[in-house]
Amino acid sequence: MKKYNKITLKNGLRVLTVPMKNANSVTVLILVGTGAKYETKEQNGISHFLEHMFFKGTKKRPNTLIISETLDKIGGEYNAFTSKEVTGFWAKVDKKNTDVALDWISDMFPGRRNSKRKRRNCRRIKYVFRYSNSLCRRTF
Repeated sequence: MKKYNKITLKNGLRVLTVPMKNANSVTVLILVGTGAKYETKEQNGISHFLEHMFFKGTKKRPNTLIISETLDKIGGEYNAFTSKEVTGFWAKVDKKNTDVALDWISDMFPGRRNSKRKRRNCRRIKYVFRYSNSLCRRTF
């Protein structure tokens, strides 16, 4: 008997589902292989910083308020965490709202795009991170 299902979303995100017969809720979790273990001294803290950036806005949900309202209005819970080896993003909703949770979390991970705007934003993030990181080191 198969204990899980594997699907691939339009954006290339691979999803495993583990049906639990008596559960009334669904938890959607994405784990990204990034954390302190993979950071150099110069990059120290970048995984945690980027974890927070994922909640700043997406193409479909351009600001923090819209991101949070999507799940708040259906009674969902959500959060993220960074550990030594992974950064995780999760949402928990009533099982009837599974599609909302999947849409919400897949919007944060739109797949690979090679746009000028994305490259420019990455350069800005690197600059801000380097500046603030060196400022912290000099201060403390």
